Amino acid sequence: MEHSHEKQYSPDEEFEIARWVYENERDLKHAAHHLSAALAGNPLDPARIKLLDTLIAESADPLALAPTSADEATYFGTVAVRAYVLAKIGRVVPAVELVAQILGAGWPGYLPWAFDWLAANPSAAADVNRDIVCRALAGVMQRYSGSMESAPGAQAVLNDALRFAEHFDTGTPPDESLRYIRIVLLRKVGRPADSRALGEASYRESPGYRYANGAAYAAREAGDADGCLAWQLRALEHEPSDVATRLDIADGFLDRRRFPDAVTWYAAAAQLEPGHPWATPSLMYSRYRNGEGEHWLDRLEEFAERNEDNDRAVSLVSQTRPYLGYLPGPAEASANVLADMVAKKRNGQEVSGIVSQFVTSLEPPSMRLAFRRQMLGFGATGDSTVSYGQIQSPDPRLPRKPVDFLAWRYREAASGGLTTDADPVLVQPPTSVTDAVAWLAGHGFYRPGWYDAAEKAVGSLPHPIRAEHLVAAMTHPPVAPNDWPEPDWVFRCQVATALMIAHLDPELPWANSERRKVLLDLARGPMDWTVSAAVVALAEVAGRDADAISDVHAEFRDLLGHQPLPGHICYLDPVIACGLRLPELPPDLREELIRVRSEYEDDDPESK
Repeated sequence: MEHSHEKQYSPDEEFEIARWVYENERDLKHAAHHLSAALAGNPLDPARIKLLDTLIAESADPLALAPTSADEATYFGTVAVRAYVLAKIGRVVPAVELVAQILGAGWPGYLPWAFDWLAANPSAAADVNRDIVCRALAGVMQRYSGSMESAPGAQAVLNDALRFAEHFDTGTPPDESLRYIRIVLLRKVGRPADSRALGEASYRESPGYRYANGAAYAAREAGDADGCLAWQLRALEHEPSDVATRLDIADGFLDRRRFPDAVTWYAAAAQLEPGHPWATPSLMYSRYRNGEGEHWLDRLEEFAERNEDNDRAVSLVSQTRPYLGYLPGPAEASANVLADMVAKKRNGQEVSGIVSQFVTSLEPPSMRLAFRRQMLGFGATGDSTVSYGQIQSPDPRLPRKPVDFLAWRYREAASGGLTTDADPVLVQPPTSVTDAVAWLAGHGFYRPGWYDAAEKAVGSLPHPIRAEHLVAAMTHPPVAPNDWPEPDWVFRCQVATALMIAHLDPELPWANSERRKVLLDLARGPMDWTVSAAVVALAEVAGRDADAISDVHAEFRDLLGHQPLPGHICYLDPVIACGLRLPELPPDLREELIRVRSEYEDDDPESK
């Protein structure tokens, strides 16, 4: 069978070559060379294993089938075949050690071989070098660095790694490194209770930093923040000068918005290691969030500009600029339900199309739109119903002021009044419009950049451009890219569309323009993400057109003064975030924004 060693073949082709070489040339070493590549594709294939057994049985020197060199790197498939040969001739310990080294290099598929060898030779585990095992398992944990892995492929690898570790964690007292690895792997495979139990039991037997640290992370993964903190403090008793644990404690407080405690612990870490790249910007950010003054935000931004390679500083600065540096996703209760359903779908679980929800207060029509689109994306055909506990006051179904451009209109009930079902006011816009919206929404979000790109998007449309078509695109958004959650995509498209609206009739001054009319009408419409999108666009316009500033100030003031309560107000977050960065902001409006922000964060359940 003609073949070239300069050409790459698939594992199946390599197997065919190996078999042909064996059957026609009886060149055992040459056949083993190709068989090693075939086994790399499927180490458990019975036909390939059978051929390897045959080659070993017919070889006068089986180890010569898989030569290795101390002076240069050896192909991992060859190393695996050598491990198999070693086990076949009764040398199980070095065979297992080679499989461990292959595992550490990123090839876990051979672990079942080691499991079989150890099952047939239980006493061999005691003689396997623990350092080799620990280095291999550390490599696995480094590749799967998440606190807990949910992807099926990662779960399979980590569960095999855990099983491998359990073969060797048998000593009394245990090898501390190996025991700690087991504690971590238990957490990573989604068994935080077992991880915590093993960590706490190990600590009782041999108190030390690593076991306390392992128990702490397991407690955190289990949702026990107080238990996590207790174990972290115990870890510090063993390593009083440890900076990493102090940073973990501070991060935990910051995540829970306990800003005074975050300040305390970041300051402690920074005192131990002045200039620490994580502690330094985190302390500035925490002081700002703790209400110690806007100058801390200025210092953080200056620090990030001077240290562009400091990912922590850049990330924290972006977190202070929602709707400017990043676009937050919708926060409605139904969005959380959908997120859980998306996670299940990605993990291969079935998602029912029949969903009934009870929501305490009316949600935006765009949320209902996104929910329906997501269900259709799942291929679900069942009914989805939402019932509401109350209608807020003032009525969020009505525009705040009379408007001409309306995105949604609520249906009238037969008995009078309005239902909780809304329909788009306008029909599907031309494809050219939705294509332009999709193009802009596909960009990484940075508001000034989107504004500039929106001008190009508008310029690509057939003229004359009708404002109704752009408004219609907000309630008939383009198809979402693969794996993009519908709530995020729908809102993203609405913000993109609002920024395109901001470029209507650019030849006219703001006061006489259609762009002013449409954006203000959308901002005054029924409570919806389209209001939020108009708010984002108005904030950008105010930063570029001095003539628009007074209109934007007045509109933000009116939005703050007419909050439909109680319940979540979708546009409040962008009003606060964008409002505090408006140009020429009057002091009384700034104070009102800060006051509302404080109340908004106090009411946020994530801060509890």
